[in-house]
Amino acid sequence: MSIFIFILFYLTILMLFFYFFAAKKPVGQSVPRSTMIQTIKNLKINLINLGNDEADRKLQSEISWNDDYESRIKVLSDVIAFTSEKYAGKGNFAVIYKNYRMLDFWKQLYENENEDFDKEFKLAMSKINDQTKTNVRYNRWSRIFKMLPKGSYASCAVPNSYWRLIKKKQFDEIISSWGSN
Repeated sequence: MSIFIFILFYLTILMLFFYFFAAKKPVGQSVPRSTMIQTIKNLKINLINLGNDEADRKLQSEISWNDDYESRIKVLSDVIAFTSEKYAGKGNFAVIYKNYRMLDFWKQLYENENEDFDKEFKLAMSKINDQTKTNVRYNRWSRIFKMLPKGSYASCAVPNSYWRLIKKKQFDEIISSWGSN
């Protein structure tokens, strides 16, 4: 009987090991970094004629300053959540990039109100359980899209993970190469 219990215990431990360690999706990049870099470099060519000023104006008109601190943090937290595939859905680029653009408009409002966007962004980010370097993704996206036509975010199909997986030096090289063209 004790052998049976030992075997049952051993199989349970083995099963738990596979559940917690072997069954998890591998973390990290699934495509070569060079592909990620080239995809972002190609944005300038692919989106240069896809501006949509009307969509940009409409989105901006939906955002207004809220004097209530807690409400403002809640709204920011909701917007930040939908910049992640965890909340927006895998490959739902329209929602993800619309929310990145909303963050740009919120950042402008913070500047107009002389408030600290970065501080409240970090607080709002802590309200959601997303460990995918939201701040890195947003800041990189924002730097690129300042160089593209307004509203072109609506046509962007770059996988969200690319913004955080490219090394800083390589990202800076993309930015500088765009500035020299």
